Amino acid sequence: MNPLLILAAPLAAASFNLPPARPIDPADLWVAGVALTAEEFSCLLEECTWRTLEQVVEDGETVFYLVDPCGDRDGLPWLDLADAVGDLAPMIDEALCQE
Repeated sequence: MNPLLILAAPLAAASFNLPPARPIDPADLWVAGVALTAEEFSCLLEECTWRTLEQVVEDGETVFYLVDPCGDRDGLPWLDLADAVGDLAPMIDEALCQE
């Protein structure tokens, strides 16, 4: 008899289910320095400041608006997600430090 089969049989019989993977919190990604998508960044912004980042296409160009809790756009749009993240990062950092 093959010795590998003798060793493999108990391992095959001892199958078990892994617990479901928990979704990664955008705040954990932010602290780790991972670049977030517009949707992830908007979720993090909402969690920290009650505001969201709305991604829309205007005149064939993607722009990003800061939206207050009432649903009103606040200020002029950003043309680039990186600019929006750079301008809004201090609000997120401050909110995460207070938690």
